[in-house]
Amino acid sequence: MAADNSAPTTEGKRSARGKKRSSKLLDDKEDYDDSKRPRRACERSQCPAKVPICFAGATDRCAGSSWTSRWYHISPGEHFCNECFDHYYRAHKDGYTIFSDWKRIWSTHGKNEPKLMLFFADQMLPYWVQCTAKDCKKWRQLSKDAKFDTELVQRFKCGMSSSGVKKENQTGACQVSQDARVDLPMNRRWYSQVTSAPYLWNSPSATFLTGYYPDGVGLSVSDPSNRGAQEDPLAKYPKGLIQPFTNDGESRSALSFHPDFIETEENYLPHLSLDNPTLYLALRNLIMSLWADNIKEWLTVEKCSYNLLCRGLTRIRMVEDLPLLLQYLTCNGFINSGLLTIPSSLHISSDIQKDVIIIGGGISGLSAARYLHDMGVKVKVLEGRDRLGGRIHDTHQLVDCVGQGAQLLIGQTNNPISIIAYQAGLGTKVIKEHCNLMDHRGKLVDPLVDRRIDFHFNAMLDVIAEWRQTKELSHDINLLDKFFEMHEQFKEESQLPFTEEEEQVLQFHLGNLEYACGASLSKVSALNWDHNESLPQFSGDAVLMKDGYSQVVKRMSENIDLCLNTQVLGIDYSDDVITVKTTDKTYTAHKVLVTVPLALLKKQTIQFTPPLPEKKLQAITSLGAGSLEKVALQFNKKFWKSKTDEDDFFGHVPAEEKQRGLFNVFYDISTSTSDSGILVTNVSGEALNLIKDKTDKEVVNLCLYTLKSLFPAQTIPDPVNYLVTHWDSDPFAGMAYSYMPVGSDGSLYDDMAKDVNDKVYFAGEATNKQFPQSVTGAYLSGLREANKIILSLTSEITQVDT
Repeated sequence: MAADNSAPTTEGKRSARGKKRSSKLLDDKEDYDDSKRPRRACERSQCPAKVPICFAGATDRCAGSSWTSRWYHISPGEHFCNECFDHYYRAHKDGYTIFSDWKRIWSTHGKNEPKLMLFFADQMLPYWVQCTAKDCKKWRQLSKDAKFDTELVQRFKCGMSSSGVKKENQTGACQVSQDARVDLPMNRRWYSQVTSAPYLWNSPSATFLTGYYPDGVGLSVSDPSNRGAQEDPLAKYPKGLIQPFTNDGESRSALSFHPDFIETEENYLPHLSLDNPTLYLALRNLIMSLWADNIKEWLTVEKCSYNLLCRGLTRIRMVEDLPLLLQYLTCNGFINSGLLTIPSSLHISSDIQKDVIIIGGGISGLSAARYLHDMGVKVKVLEGRDRLGGRIHDTHQLVDCVGQGAQLLIGQTNNPISIIAYQAGLGTKVIKEHCNLMDHRGKLVDPLVDRRIDFHFNAMLDVIAEWRQTKELSHDINLLDKFFEMHEQFKEESQLPFTEEEEQVLQFHLGNLEYACGASLSKVSALNWDHNESLPQFSGDAVLMKDGYSQVVKRMSENIDLCLNTQVLGIDYSDDVITVKTTDKTYTAHKVLVTVPLALLKKQTIQFTPPLPEKKLQAITSLGAGSLEKVALQFNKKFWKSKTDEDDFFGHVPAEEKQRGLFNVFYDISTSTSDSGILVTNVSGEALNLIKDKTDKEVVNLCLYTLKSLFPAQTIPDPVNYLVTHWDSDPFAGMAYSYMPVGSDGSLYDDMAKDVNDKVYFAGEATNKQFPQSVTGAYLSGLREANKIILSLTSEITQVDT
């Protein structure tokens, strides 16, 4: 019967959706000529695609670059047509089962809703890979079904097939123009124009992040290697050495990140961290994981790009962002720290070489010198002593190495110094946490009393922390007075009595705090004594540097141009070329880094021409220069083991307040297997006045008297050897480490760290706001200033587009 072509009546009108269309009507080629239809541009605002091309090609009805009823926008260079959308969206289509299987996996293991747009980004986008030929570096597109892995990326050259097989003359292949779409992700606003970002496949970070949803940290849920149980990637290191990520719910530790959170200081890539935080996390976590996997090798952009596996043009943008992110993480000590060889490709050009002089051969000066030298900068170190190390100075006159300055490393996890020790094969010893307390009669303090007073001591500090929340700097008082004000207030309000023993144990804890501050608490700010605790601090065990810090100094100073016995008298930075006057001769340079201790700056042992800016001088005057002395005693036998067992240290509870800080803690730093042993103790706070006029022998006798009172049942022999330090009177030190005086705050450290006229720079523990009073802080400050100098020399300070 012939079809009825007459107009339909009202009675016979029905929806055409219920009718089955004839096969003829389904034949696009026969009934529709798409070439004659106007091509539809992408309707997304600001998308430049006037003639989009469907990347999916999922069905033979794919529009390609022809007309479609709707374009779906993934990125400015990536769209798929409505026909391909229907292929996976409609239940009666063949692709629906594929989408459903993917959706089930994502729903089971992922965090985000498994929408179809995400499916296309995760499964259908083609891959992009860069030619590794030295003179090419063009980007080429591979099919979505390519075997895309690190091996292919590492050896790909133009002309290779998707499986990495050479298919034509490669010389000629490199001459073929690059796809115009490659230019699109070069725009820093790329991420803001991506509607569904592709996640990473087979990422090294997956082994570190098994406790997180993969898509929450930028990893593809559909990749089996990104989910499920993994072997511990850190098992090859000493326990606690490296921890690139802080666990969920824990306070962030130094030089680590929460893997699913962008920290406040991570603002150096705003076009990525703000526009697509998940991709930023994926990129940052990838870098941190690769570094943690091998801390004996410099992590390069190339290695990161080889392991950066994802679909789409977004991979091009992420590879472009790698150098800046690597630079930030390196400059701030997160990666590439220690005794590593810097690739020659990163060295600054010889065309812009200028001389740099570093004043001071301590750890900050040497860390800066090594980094500058390894980056190809001409650098010279001037040191007033006949040795390197500054306040690091080890002696072997006793049976084992004894650090006259620092020897303990507090918090080894991610610590650059512990990483250097591992890289150099230097020995460390974990210090056990348990510490027995003994009173002046040798009686062991009851553990219950010890725990109670320890809790009370920390509770009083917590109360002070609450008090200062509403106080201005003008309301500051000294920490000692504030502590006892809170202590007396607690006793009055609680009506809880404190025994004489408990008050003495409290004095022990106050003495420990004075040791940590490097000054009597009567001089320390109650408002800001622990200002740096608001910033991430190093976690993990405290360790003893068995071979001393001098071994670190020795390795860091290799191949550096050093001038010992060279005391600097003046720095004239009034001209473009800086003049440095010493006791013997005059040197010239374009940049000068000053790393002398704060006490020497206070004494104006170096004259600056012109005078330093007022704010710098005020910081030098205001910041405290703390004092601390050390006593080391060598005995033929370890008599203390009768009470301390396997503990590494024991505490001395003072009989009265004026003895607080006098030999407060004794450390057993013995490392040899002989019967001989070494005890090291310190004098801090007001107790320094008790020894300032005594000879070394008198100080040792006073220390022996203390030991005899702690071990009354034993005959304490005279030490076979000893040493007493004199840092306070040392002409090249004059101090132990800095502290925060009453009426000051952490901004002093910032002022100390500021350069003067981009010519004179400053480093040292007293310039490190986050890690003052430490070797690590000094080391990191040197790296900080070295990077500032390099940026100044190359004039390549990155300007981020907005």
